[in-house]
Amino acid sequence: KCLATDKTGVLYAAENYSSDNFYLLKSTNEGITWNRMNINIWPDIRQIMIPYKDTIFIATWNYGVCRSTDNGNTWLQINNGIEYTKINKIFKYTHTSKLKIEV
Repeated sequence: KCLATDKTGVLYAAENYSSDNFYLLKSTNEGITWNRMNINIWPDIRQIMIPYKDTIFIATWNYGVCRSTDNGNTWLQINNGIEYTKINKIFKYTHTSKLKIEV
């Protein structure tokens, strides 16, 4: 569904195995093997963005925006000020640390 890589070459991919089972996968060996990551909410992931070291954002269709600051080990929904949580994309402004979302 979507794919992203961090600065060290770790790959992250979103996949849905059925209409209500969504997973975030991680590969540390160029995609030879993949491990499911536990993000505790299993959202429909539309985009993965890795703008900073150790920080991952995911845009989801049903849970808004989620963030991990420890390479995906723990996740937090960050929807303060977001009224509509069906998010397609996240953009990072190049001149600031602010993010923009697309619904």
